[in-house]
Amino acid sequence: MALTVTNPTGAVFTLEQPMNLKLFVAFSIIFTILAVSITAQAQDLGKYFELKAEKYTEGDGEYVGISPAIRENVNDETGKLIAAHPRRFRYVLMNRTNFKGLDSYYPDKKKINDLYLANLAADKNFADYFKIMTDTAPDRKTKVKISTNELMRVASKFFFCSAVKPDRSINPYICISLNGVKEAQFEKDMTVVESICFEAIFEAIDAARPKRAVFVENFIRYIDEESRPERSRTADNDAYLANVRTAVFRRMENDAELKKHLVEFFRKNAANLPVAITDLKS
Repeated sequence: MALTVTNPTGAVFTLEQPMNLKLFVAFSIIFTILAVSITAQAQDLGKYFELKAEKYTEGDGEYVGISPAIRENVNDETGKLIAAHPRRFRYVLMNRTNFKGLDSYYPDKKKINDLYLANLAADKNFADYFKIMTDTAPDRKTKVKISTNELMRVASKFFFCSAVKPDRSINPYICISLNGVKEAQFEKDMTVVESICFEAIFEAIDAARPKRAVFVENFIRYIDEESRPERSRTADNDAYLANVRTAVFRRMENDAELKKHLVEFFRKNAANLPVAITDLKS
């Protein structure tokens, strides 16, 4: 006779033979330990992060918006580090954590947040990113090592040609999620590097307001220079956009002003950065 059992993690086992009972007990103990561990990790991460859910009205309809957020006023060492550099953590939360479909549990905001934190706690990749990004030991070995060329390749992907307008001009976009990173196919995981590039780029954008940072002016100029000849030789809008996008990525990868800002940012923030440039001269 088959015996169906659910262990504390929610996993269901069907035991067809009595001889499997010992094996089940062993697995049940293991999964129970894992469940307790994940719950504890979720509680730890819940000190710093949460998933916010709100209902919005747009036109004649309503929708539920969910987004990861950083908790405020957390005064331990990690909390202070996150508060001092929220952009790098927000980038990873937005782009490398799983909250898809959790809006379906609205209006139960507690359940939405609990499920999100459980996802975080069970995510090995996120655990690795979090460890690297919060390690502040002076002699830490966790720093991601990259070259200046790799840094520029990553940073360039934030300067995105997002769409073709009705007049066939190209829409410029610099954003936390709508960018060229996902399609970049880097040779190694660049998530932590991406987060620092995002922080550095937007620091300069904020500092230059109400004007534009010089490298942003260059970005817009590159779009114009690359799109004018491409517009006349490429009739298909998808191909036109793809060709201009690729050319602009290449121009930004070699942009002297962007490189100058990134190098200055890395020198200024060397003590708190989880990334080191191997060929950066002192």
